[in-house]
Order: sequence, then structure tokens, then C-alpha cells
Amino acid sequence: MVFDNHFHLIELRKPEELARELLRAGYSGEVTACFKGEWEAQEELFRTLGEAGTFRTAFGIHPMSALETTPEDLCKLGEVLERNAGASVGECGLDKRFDGYEPGGTQEKVLREQILLAKALGRRLTLHCVGDNRRLLRLLDEAKFPSDLVVYFHRFSGDGEIVQAARRYNARFGNPKRPECVPKAALCFETDADKSFNREGETPKELARRLVMELAARRKFYLGE
Repeated sequence: MVFDNHFHLIELRKPEELARELLRAGYSGEVTACFKGEWEAQEELFRTLGEAGTFRTAFGIHPMSALETTPEDLCKLGEVLERNAGASVGECGLDKRFDGYEPGGTQEKVLREQILLAKALGRRLTLHCVGDNRRLLRLLDEAKFPSDLVVYFHRFSGDGEIVQAARRYNARFGNPKRPECVPKAALCFETDADKSFNREGETPKELARRLVMELAARRKFYLGE
């Protein structure tokens, strides 16, 4: 079975039908709901899939919505994660394109709470960074994040220095910008397919085929396979 380390199934057209088509094609992955309006929909999707749901799930708060995040939202996220045993925390992180990015700003505060949630629950943590990866490492250090929990750097934009520093956190790196800096054992592939991936009139079977091809292209780019 091929594994897509990061995509947004709940944002794709007819997600239940699509999930079944993907499973028939031998395709699985970590599906991420990183906006509070998506959490319940993703939970319902996987209740419906039942035993067919061999995907890994993740729930978090994306930095683009950090300013709108309330303490109640963070509490609700904790409840969602507790209901979904084994679900990852994320994607969460920092993004200089959105408000609250400044050091000590709202993005950091919301991210810190999610790091602490992952630590408390013993969950994998998926990080998003458009900006300074060193700030992510500092926040992990401050939280004393356990070295035995996986930290996944989604669409990794850092350099060799960051890779070396992050390895103490059992790090994995998705679609790295500088693949030559990433050990092969820590290299991961993802489509990051979200609502922008949808095409009008496309059937779930056609969309599943396109996702399979997209992930294969990622593997070929990084591994030459």
C-alpha cells in the first residue's frame, strides 16, 4: 500500500466515495483536518468508513486561523484528539503570510498549546512552517517535547542545519525543498491535496487515479523510481 503522508481528504469532492476508491487502489495516508469547522466532518467520515478506514487521521489548527482561535477551540481540539485514539496533532505551525506571525505572537501561542497537547497525549505532531524553522525548534525545546514521538515537517523548507537539529525529535520531512540534506530514512512524500485540487465534474474514481499519479510523481522526483 502506498502512503500519502499529508492530504486533506475532507476538502476533496465526495470524500467517502473517494476514500473507498483510494483504498481499492492500494492508497492510504494521513488525512488532516486543520480548521475547526472540519473536525466533526472528518470524525463522521471515519465513523462511516468503519473498518475500511485504514487512513491515519490528524486534527489541528492551521496558523492562518490562529487569530480567530479561542480557548474554547483549543479545549474542543483536545476533546477531539482524546476521542480519536492515535490521531496526530496538526497541521499546526507558523506562517509569515498571515497575521500573528511575529515572535511571541498569536501563532506561537496557538502552536505552543498544540505542542503541549501532542506531548500530553503522546501523539505524532505535524508542523507547518512558511518562515523561520528555528522558531519551531525553539518551541519544541521549550516544551521539552519527547524524543520518542515523531515530529513531521510538512513541505519542509529548511536546510541541513535544521535537519540535524530536528533529528533529536525523531523527525520526518515531507517533500523537502533541499532533499540532499535529508537522510533517506527520514524522507516522506505527500500530495498536500486540498480543495484547490478539485476539478468540476471529476468522478471519485478519476480523482483517486490523479492522486495516485501525483504521489507517484513525488516519489519519482525524490527517489528516481
